Amino acid sequence: MCHDGNGASFSSRYLNGQFANLWENAIECIRQCGATPDWQSEHYEKDAYTRALAQYHFFGKRSVRTINSTDDLLFHAAFGKPELKFICNHEAVLYLTIERGQLNLDYGKATAAEYQLDSAQTVNIENLQLAFRFPFSLNEIKGRDANKSSKHLIQLLVLDLASAKLALLRPDSGLNGAAKAALLFYMRKYLEFLQSGGYHTLYDLPDFEGKFKTKVDYSLHYQPIDLEILCAGVSVHGTNLQEVNTFLHRQWLIAASTDSPEDPLSICLAELNSSWLADAGAATKFHIRFGPPTATALCQNELLVCFDVEDIAFFDNDKSNADVAPTVYHNWKLAFVMDVLQETEDGKAVLRLDFQSVYLLTSPISP
Repeated sequence: MCHDGNGASFSSRYLNGQFANLWENAIECIRQCGATPDWQSEHYEKDAYTRALAQYHFFGKRSVRTINSTDDLLFHAAFGKPELKFICNHEAVLYLTIERGQLNLDYGKATAAEYQLDSAQTVNIENLQLAFRFPFSLNEIKGRDANKSSKHLIQLLVLDLASAKLALLRPDSGLNGAAKAALLFYMRKYLEFLQSGGYHTLYDLPDFEGKFKTKVDYSLHYQPIDLEILCAGVSVHGTNLQEVNTFLHRQWLIAASTDSPEDPLSICLAELNSSWLADAGAATKFHIRFGPPTATALCQNELLVCFDVEDIAFFDNDKSNADVAPTVYHNWKLAFVMDVLQETEDGKAVLRLDFQSVYLLTSPISP
C-alpha cells in the first residue's frame, strides 16, 4: 500500500490544487480586465473577491467611490500562488508571496472615512514570503446523488484564518519595525478578506459509498517545512517547551548515571538492551546507547520527540558464533510523533505522553 496507507500527500495535493485553480482564475481576471480595477464599477466588490488570491487593495473605511488610483490606497499587493502545508493534525500554515506592492506606514487611518496619505510614508515591498499558522477543522457533509442510488461523504476543510499568527517573514532585513508592524496589520486585513470571500473552506478527498475512506494523518506526512521556525514559541497545554525539554534532560541524566538498577528498564532513556524486554526471545539481539532526547511541540496537543541514538549494536543470535563482533552503527536519529494529554493529579495539572498514539515519523538518519 502506497505511503503505508497514509493519504496525507494526496489530500495536501488535492487541497492545494483548489488554491492553485482559484489563483489562476484571479490571474485570468486581471489579464482580461487590467491590473488596475475600475473603482467606480458596480461590480468592483465582486471582482475584488475574484482577484483576491492574486491581488488585494485596502483603503479602510474610505468609500471606494473616492479612490482614483493606487496612490489613494493604504495597501496594495500582487501575490504569487499560495501554498498550504500541514504541521500536524490540528494546525496548518498558509504560505503567501508578495511579488510587489506598497504599504503606507500610517495604518491608523484605516478607521477614518476620509484621509489624505503622505507619500513619504509609503514603502515599496517586493518578493516577500510570509507564512501564517492557524488551526483547522474537518467537517463532514453527508448526502446522496440525484438518483438517490449512492451515498457520499463530502469532507470540508475549514481554515481558521481569523486566528492566524505570523510564523515566518523573509527576507525581513529590508523592513524596519514600523514597516513590519504596518505589513502585519494589512496582512491580517487581507486574511479577513479571504475568509469573508470563502477562501477558508476547501474540499478534502471525496468518499463515495464509504467503502474506501482514505486515512489521512498530516503529522506523519513528511514534507520540507521550517519546523524550527514555525513551531518556535509553541507551548504544550500552556506549558513552555523549555520546561518539557528540561524535564526530559534531567530524567536522561538520572538514567545515564544509574549503575546496575533493579529494573533495567528504569534507565531506558539512556540505554536499552533487547534482553531487558518482556519478549527476550526476540529474533534480533541489540544494545542501544541514547543521548538526551529532545521534544518539539507541533501544537499544544502533539509532540515530535527525537531520540539521539549514539550507538546501536546488533549481535549474532547463533551462540556458536559468540566470538563474532557485533554490527555497530552510530549517530542515528529516531523521531516519533505522539499526543500529549493534560490530566489532573493531586489537584495539579500534569502532562502525560500518550504512548498509544506513537508513530515513527522518519527512518533512522545517519550523518
